Amino acid sequence: MKSYTRLPNLNILFYAILAMGALFLARSVTSLAILLVAAIGMGILLLVRSLAQPSRIDQAARRLVRKRLSQGGRKTPAEIVDAWSIAPIQANNALVLLEALESILEAPFGNLAPDDRLGYVFRVKLTDLPEISERVWKDTGLRQTVEVFGTDILYVVETKSTKSWWSSRREKLTPPPNNDDQWINAIMDMSAKQFLEFFAMPDKSSISD
Repeated sequence: MKSYTRLPNLNILFYAILAMGALFLARSVTSLAILLVAAIGMGILLLVRSLAQPSRIDQAARRLVRKRLSQGGRKTPAEIVDAWSIAPIQANNALVLLEALESILEAPFGNLAPDDRLGYVFRVKLTDLPEISERVWKDTGLRQTVEVFGTDILYVVETKSTKSWWSSRREKLTPPPNNDDQWINAIMDMSAKQFLEFFAMPDKSSISD
């Protein structure tokens, strides 16, 4: 009897190879899917973290500024107008501004001295916030300071002005501000008294409450 080696059934071999390839591909796709899901999850986590950090810093800075505003002997808006010698023609509207500011700041504006520069009050450095690490601060892209309540103050002075008065205020500044950031920078360069005198409209102008 002749001896020989039986050749495998080619159809069976083909399907076996195909099945092994499919299994490998399935495992590869599964692994790829797992890696993709993990990458997406990590990206979402980093995004949430990056969004949460500015909020954390902002909240800490706002607490500090409210603490600054709450220190010392508090004056009522009427006492401020009198103590700072605000012109009688501006007195009523100065009261409106002060009351609106205290409401939106949730802190008394009347603890400020007339020559206190607003930038010193509303700008906060990393060293002012011991609860915030340097790494967290840098991760948000901040440099020297973070400024809080700037947009709130701008909102108050703009809504408590007529269009003509607001335009006249703009023309008084050099250079005239063209956007909110420039307006806020101009405000932060003012002292507390300068700010009140600059934005409180004369009584002959109507003001919206």
